[in-house]
Amino acid sequence: MDKRKARVPNPLRNLDPRVVQAIRDQAAAERADSSATIGNRFYRRTQNRLDADHGAGAVALPSRDIFRRAVAHLLDISPSAPAYQRSSAANQPDRPFGNVIATRPGEVVMLDTTPLDVLAYDPGTTSTIRVELTIALDVATRSLLAWRLTPEGTKAIDIGLLLADVMTPEMMRPGWSDALRYQMLRVPYERLLTVDERLAEAAARPVIYPETLLYDHGKPYKSDVVWRACTRWKIDLQDARKLKPTDKPNVERLFKTIREQFAEHVAGYKGLNVAHRGRTAEEQARWTIDELTEFFAEYVIAVYQRRHHRGLTLHGFPDLRVSPNEAYAMALGSAGYVDCPREANVYFELLPIAKRVVHPYGVELNHLTYNADILYRYWKAKAPYPGELWPIRYDPRNLLHAYFLDPSDGRWHVLRWTHALGEHQPFTDITLREAKRLITLRGRAPEDQEAVAQALTDLQNRTDAPETWTAADRKRHTRDAHRGAAQSRDVQRDDAPVNNHPPLTAVPDAADEETEPGEWGDLDLSKVRAADVWDPDAI
Repeated sequence: MDKRKARVPNPLRNLDPRVVQAIRDQAAAERADSSATIGNRFYRRTQNRLDADHGAGAVALPSRDIFRRAVAHLLDISPSAPAYQRSSAANQPDRPFGNVIATRPGEVVMLDTTPLDVLAYDPGTTSTIRVELTIALDVATRSLLAWRLTPEGTKAIDIGLLLADVMTPEMMRPGWSDALRYQMLRVPYERLLTVDERLAEAAARPVIYPETLLYDHGKPYKSDVVWRACTRWKIDLQDARKLKPTDKPNVERLFKTIREQFAEHVAGYKGLNVAHRGRTAEEQARWTIDELTEFFAEYVIAVYQRRHHRGLTLHGFPDLRVSPNEAYAMALGSAGYVDCPREANVYFELLPIAKRVVHPYGVELNHLTYNADILYRYWKAKAPYPGELWPIRYDPRNLLHAYFLDPSDGRWHVLRWTHALGEHQPFTDITLREAKRLITLRGRAPEDQEAVAQALTDLQNRTDAPETWTAADRKRHTRDAHRGAAQSRDVQRDDAPVNNHPPLTAVPDAADEETEPGEWGDLDLSKVRAADVWDPDAI
């Protein structure tokens, strides 16, 4: 050996440092743009940047082949890569990843919404519709606490009711095995049953009172509905940073698990993106949103909650993995059980609020007039609220009705749209926007009640004739029908009386020979008349 040092190869040794810096700067500037070929648009824009920074012609780029090799060496993600890959790489933190620490059930609950990679089928319109999945994940136990499948465009009321679902036991379904019952969890079932009798018919899914919610920056999560729900139940709110999925990695990883274990195996799976979509995905779709919801519920209870989780281990034995249900049982032994609130009328309390003046003809909401007999009692009274306005609640999934709370007795009253024709035709906020668009095209004012009613009738007549439907009409009809049905189910669930423990009553001791004659002692069995026996031959 001649003791000479090996030369370390440097592909950029002959490249001007100003060119290296320009390539990096231009790649950072284009991270949100559409993908570009390196030898064309990216090459041209990099030269324009050099001319702008150092003067025209002062620094020239090398040949396109050398430029391509330099870009491949300098950048982890090529400018020609898909836009979502470049955006995701740019949003990664510039420091090591950390962990969200939670030691007890409900300490941190993550909420998020994502498109479900399965197309739902609507037999009424014979069309497909995209579905969104909203979930709540407990970080300490990795338990999937609640879920909602909705048509694309999740509403704030869906998020608010999801919080109510977190604190409500998941009921058993007909046909489910008894091994999926709540009593099969390794928890003191009999003792918990004295606290919450609803657990008698519940499935094996933890019921947890959330302390802190970690949620996304989506519009439904920033709504007044979610804020009021958390204020009502004294739940802390913590929003993740915008475009930082690493702030809630547990729920992001769960979406991948759901895709691999559930979505890929459902008829109508459309793939992660267009590049992964099959040619006959829409033709294979056969399940409605309600059916997909039932399938997903069975997957959560029968598979996910009982499957060993790589992020959960037995305390003191890091090599022994446990399931979310087992982690919940262990956490319950150390942290205890917190009884969840059971309140009547929670559906009405979570609805969006519009503050309005009560007129003799009713109240106006979204250029629609609602009225009921109860309003006549208060149209001259001053509201005991700030601004002397009455709070009117409404559900954007069904605008045929609004709701008014009578302050005198605390009862809720239904306000009906004065121009409503039927009770069963869905009328959502999307339908209202379409009706107003038709009114504007006809040159009339969108607040004209008669015009709104006529436009709605025309729209309903058009949607009642499938042969005239466009693709947008089919999707709107399917979306509105599902949202109307979901609203009806939520109302019916809220109408159920709260299960209260029956009052204790004193039971008298059985009479014996030494008991004084009384109500039981005076009974003479010889004087009791025997009941008649039914004789079929006597007919």
